[in-house]
Amino acid sequence: EVHCREIEPIEGLPLIIGQDYGRTPAATLCQVTKTGQFRVLDEVVAEGMGIRVFARDCLKPHLATKYRYFQHVIVGDPAGNDKRDTEESTCFQILAEEGFPAVPAISNDLTKRIEALSAYMNTMHAGEPNFLISPRARMTRKGLNGGYCYDRVQVSVDRFRDVPAKNKYSHPVESCQYAALHTGLNVNDAWGKKIEYREPARAFV
Repeated sequence: EVHCREIEPIEGLPLIIGQDYGRTPAATLCQVTKTGQFRVLDEVVAEGMGIRVFARDCLKPHLATKYRYFQHVIVGDPAGNDKRDTEESTCFQILAEEGFPAVPAISNDLTKRIEALSAYMNTMHAGEPNFLISPRARMTRKGLNGGYCYDRVQVSVDRFRDVPAKNKYSHPVESCQYAALHTGLNVNDAWGKKIEYREPARAFV
């Protein structure tokens, strides 16, 4: 209840859209306020489709309908720079072809992703949590409430490692992690990039 409440997008702040790829693509729509509060506004989640169909038929209509005048940037899994057997283009090139500005997250390292999001979730500012999530981001919220879990896998004869289970919650949660990595408040001091605050622009005409 501390973190989940009805929140609306703030005009003048860009949308940071975390993006996870694969056949179960997920996009998490976030903003960071000027006080450093990370807000998860919404999500777009799909199954059984590639990034081109997802971008054209799911994400683009959603943004055009609900976030028409907001600037945005997609921050995606760096693995999206790899070409797939079924496509001559990378996921980032496909997004560009569909009209989306997109950049790879600074890292795909699990620890950095988790700590980037935890830095918001575990802190307060002026009596308010630094992390808020809207009920509209249903799958992300359920993932953060326990759906995002770990499997123990054997990496050698006597060694095991915990890795995130790939389930219906892992994709939106990981997309949210990529968005958190892109903001100023994260564990990688070398990143050094702050969100730019600009006037609203007509993202879709």
